[in-house]
Amino acid sequence: MNLVPLAIAVGIPYLLVGLLWAVNHDDHLAALDGGDKLFSWLGEVVAWPILIFWDVSLR
Repeated sequence: MNLVPLAIAVGIPYLLVGLLWAVNHDDHLAALDGGDKLFSWLGEVVAWPILIFWDVSLR
């Protein structure tokens, strides 16, 4: 059984939702610059389920 199609079928929607979340919740990024801004934004893309369901803030 090849798991690559399953990883693509799950990974693409996961990343798309993460991108939408990060684009719409970027208020705190104005105070950051450089690598801090990049890694905070990438953290939001990856951790969107936690950010939606629990009251967590990436600062």
